[in-house]
Amino acid sequence: MVKRISVALLAATLLIASIAYAASAGSITFAGTGNNTPVNCDAVDMDYNFSLTADVDDGGGDDYFAIVMVDSNGTPLDVDFWYGSLGPVSSSDYTDLGLIYSTGARPVTLAMFDIGDPGAINENSQAGFDFATAGTLLAQTYLDPSTVATNGACDALPVQAPYLFGGAGGADVCRIQLPSGSVVGEAPLGAQVYWLPEVGKEAPGIILNPGTYWVVGVDETGEFSKIWLTCESTFWVRSEALQPSYLPPQNGAPLPTRIVG
Repeated sequence: MVKRISVALLAATLLIASIAYAASAGSITFAGTGNNTPVNCDAVDMDYNFSLTADVDDGGGDDYFAIVMVDSNGTPLDVDFWYGSLGPVSSSDYTDLGLIYSTGARPVTLAMFDIGDPGAINENSQAGFDFATAGTLLAQTYLDPSTVATNGACDALPVQAPYLFGGAGGADVCRIQLPSGSVVGEAPLGAQVYWLPEVGKEAPGIILNPGTYWVVGVDETGEFSKIWLTCESTFWVRSEALQPSYLPPQNGAPLPTRIVG
């Protein structure tokens, strides 16, 4: 079903403050919220926020665009077709893992494409995915679904490099690339988020959920570790809150001890 936006809507509040990087005329971010206790990883239903400038009249004064999600193998998981009146568009929705094919690896990538009128094409099908990704890439981001599913429903999925779409703006959409040498670690009890690696620089009320996360390195004291969450969000936690992940493919790989800024 094609979803219509007739007026600009206020985007949902983000779980963790981040900077949305606009590629061309669009931006998209995961909200960091969703179904915390899914029966399996395909049932996470993660929330997202997006905005763009609708500036192509695809008929009747409306601009069509699509939001797609894939796992880190590039396997199609979900497609949403949208259209809105010309001008600024901003809204939020949720995306379902596993509506086309089952999730096979993490993180998952969410991307927005400018498209033409899809007509009667079934959005949640291979044909819908092929139609959407033949459009112009506007923005993309990615997130490990285990940060939302706190019951461990996604933890058994292998962790690998995120899938990135090519095309217009593709290399620039990810504002903060995951540094080489980062390792997936676990925060078994969760952790207080810090915006700077200093005592007194806590982010009030922002607690990292128990789960696995990309660990980039440590500060000069070694007391704080830098976490990479998405293309738009990095932050610090106490190193003592982290431990190696013993799930495959990490299998207890030591966390990085290199000093990072």
